[in-house]
Amino acid sequence: MSGNGTQSPWPRVPLGELLCRSEEAVSLQVERTYKEVTVRLWGRGVALRGERLGGEIAGKTRNVVRRRQFVFSRIDARNGAFGLVPDELDGAVVSSDFPAFNPDEDRLLPEFLELYAKRRSFAEEARRVSKGTTNRVRLREDGFYRLTIPLPQLPEQRRIVAKVQSLATKIDEAQELRDQSDTRVAALRAAAEMRLWPDACLANAPTLEDVTTVLSRGRQSEQGESQHYLIKTQHVQMARYRKTDLRLSDRAAARVRDDLLVQKGDILIACSAAGCLGRVAWCDESRTASCDTHVAIARPDLSVVLPEYLYVYLRGAQGQYQLRNREKGDWQREKIGFRLTELNVNDMRRVPVFVPDMETQRQLISASDALHRRINDLNSRAADTERMLDAFPPSILDSAFKGEL
Repeated sequence: MSGNGTQSPWPRVPLGELLCRSEEAVSLQVERTYKEVTVRLWGRGVALRGERLGGEIAGKTRNVVRRRQFVFSRIDARNGAFGLVPDELDGAVVSSDFPAFNPDEDRLLPEFLELYAKRRSFAEEARRVSKGTTNRVRLREDGFYRLTIPLPQLPEQRRIVAKVQSLATKIDEAQELRDQSDTRVAALRAAAEMRLWPDACLANAPTLEDVTTVLSRGRQSEQGESQHYLIKTQHVQMARYRKTDLRLSDRAAARVRDDLLVQKGDILIACSAAGCLGRVAWCDESRTASCDTHVAIARPDLSVVLPEYLYVYLRGAQGQYQLRNREKGDWQREKIGFRLTELNVNDMRRVPVFVPDMETQRQLISASDALHRRINDLNSRAADTERMLDAFPPSILDSAFKGEL
């Protein structure tokens, strides 16, 4: 088999000449605990699936894997499910869907094979030789043995592995620094927003109920084919509204009160689910739409507050803190059975809102928007860096197996 077309200075050798199938098995003991492994997709290696008593595992026997054996998933080999068994999983058990192989270490370094198998092109080759019907496609040993690998001498294999691992360590360090930078940027943004709206400004401040004409969660969620659109939690991203394509049923649409139809300038607040609670978005919906029970509408009272001002306040650090917490107690509600956090309307009614005169509101809008533009610029640069870091590992592997590293 020609392999993946990579130009390489080394001869290509079928894996069948380099690997020997491991046949080690164990009879399961009912009261003994066994480690089970899985092989993660796209070259992310062999990992612990869990630990179970022998009596909880189907069948009487299981295959045993050993450290530095090469393992693949018959079903997911076409999705890059290959890897080496790490030291901590030596002696773990697998089903027959995870064959294990001992490399001939006089010719092939296991870590060299692992690096080669991380390449997407290797998974593509595995897909071509896999057989079966839809959702039952499997890679069998005969097809796996026909796959080829460029094979330099062992000293060169060791050099390549060491070089790739060194570069991978540097990439991990760069990603860690980028993550730390994200944390610092978020902290700086929050600090800047708290300077715009310090705690002291909330003394005797009106509440969210005082500055809105409508503050209510939606009430209808039955989907259908009406022309009435439905806004759910997933459409309320932090500081971003994702336009919905969902629709209510005709019956549900007929029950929606006119005042709960969203209007351009309404502020949408996510009211449930961990990780979502308190997210706010500016609604620019001009179609007939309403929210389900997990999203609230906060409609500003134009006589006291500018819609843009209420929005930037609620999306800022002070507004977010006040939506999620208060000085005493915790506003998060736990729904028994579902274990979902909830922000109910009574919670929102009590959220304090600093409301200065209209001119000061405009100044705070400008200051907040300028801050967010700077943050968005930093985030854009960070995203560019992330894309570069993501591109490095595939390019490094390509270079390694072309003899260019």
